[in-house]
Amino acid sequence: MRNYLSTLSGSVLHWIRKDQVFLTLHNDDVIERQRFVVFRLFSFIAVLVCVAVATKMLVTLKSNWLPYCVLVAGAFLLVNYLRLKPGDSLRRAYSLMLVGCLILLHLVAYTCGGIRTGGTFFLTAVIIYAFMLLGRSGGWLITAAAGLHIGLLFYFSSYTQLTSFSLFEENIQLINEDFLVNILLTFLLISALSSYLQSGRNVVIQRIVENSQKLSEQNRLLEAQNAALEKKNEELDKFASVAAHDLRSPLRAMASLADMVLEDDLQMADESKHKLNLIRQRAHRMDKLLLSLQDYAKAGSRPESKGWMNLEALVLGMKVKHQHSSLVKIETNVPQQEILTYPGLLEKVLDLLIDNAIRFNDKPLKMVNIEAKQEGDLLQFSVRDNGPGIPPEFHQKVFVIFQTLAARDQVDTSGAGLAIARKIVQEQGGQMNIYSDPAKHGCEFRFSWPLVKAPKEATARRA
Repeated sequence: MRNYLSTLSGSVLHWIRKDQVFLTLHNDDVIERQRFVVFRLFSFIAVLVCVAVATKMLVTLKSNWLPYCVLVAGAFLLVNYLRLKPGDSLRRAYSLMLVGCLILLHLVAYTCGGIRTGGTFFLTAVIIYAFMLLGRSGGWLITAAAGLHIGLLFYFSSYTQLTSFSLFEENIQLINEDFLVNILLTFLLISALSSYLQSGRNVVIQRIVENSQKLSEQNRLLEAQNAALEKKNEELDKFASVAAHDLRSPLRAMASLADMVLEDDLQMADESKHKLNLIRQRAHRMDKLLLSLQDYAKAGSRPESKGWMNLEALVLGMKVKHQHSSLVKIETNVPQQEILTYPGLLEKVLDLLIDNAIRFNDKPLKMVNIEAKQEGDLLQFSVRDNGPGIPPEFHQKVFVIFQTLAARDQVDTSGAGLAIARKIVQEQGGQMNIYSDPAKHGCEFRFSWPLVKAPKEATARRA
């Protein structure tokens, strides 16, 4: 019996709360869910207000139609709420409730003092709830209706005999009591809404708390995954470096052994010499690949300390290093300024890009243009050449280690230079991209290089 009563009371409460309607609202539509809860709150409080006001009138005032009109209005508000079913128009229910309240207040005013009626205080609560339920446009519409109501009451109270305190028989005590009851009930309506909005039952606050908790949990998991990933990357870099170092020794031994055999056996057949030369060449190539792998594993690791350097001097140094013949022409356009950065890493990136621009250039005069400019906390670099260019379908492939567009028998390269350069840039927080149109010839590599922020006192000393 107890279980039956408990189930029955739960079902009744579920029906009264209209949970079946609430649950049909999309879980992510927190605004509509909030409005429904506010509508439920207003409906019950407004019904209680109607009952309280009607009871007060029946007990203290002379016989009149007004208390019964208030009770009918309360019944209308209750039915308007309880009749709701899943799929019904909630905005229509909200509008009917608010318009019903305005009509009731308008009727009450004629026998309860006109413009001076205590029921006018309820308009403040109606307007607040209107903005909550109908949004800005609906709220302003109800506000305009309330303003029209006040204007009409002022006119009727000032220039006609349609309004009066006849219901209170001009008894100042009853008039004051009416004001007291209406003010207190208005406070109840507004306080109930304010209390809900600030409570943990607020749908929006609940969603914010839930999302905050989910975000905190996701951040915690992300931090753990990042830590594990960093550790794994460190292990892989260490493995690549150690493996490359250990594998180079037997390869060098193989190459040396091939050289010794070729030097000692002068009577060796040409075919055998050719095969030994191939072994030696492949061993040297493998040694270069392992050395590149070792450099790639170490790429991006910052030196122990940052330092000041002259940007123009760095680029001119690169020009002197690579412009070693009349077949190479390097032009520069960089500002002469002191920057705080990791000089060795920036020099490595420029060295690799300039070497790439010259090595794969098929023109008789190999031209390289280097430009740099500062944009905020970034240096924007451009290294452009007049070579054959790179087709768009290979723009990402060239940044993959050991990937080359030309056969290694044609060009002596490991295919790691651009991969190392891009990795260094990305490790510093910059980006590197390639721009090339084979039809116009030439290729341009652009990369951003974040500047290290120096303490103000250090900057002042440099100045």
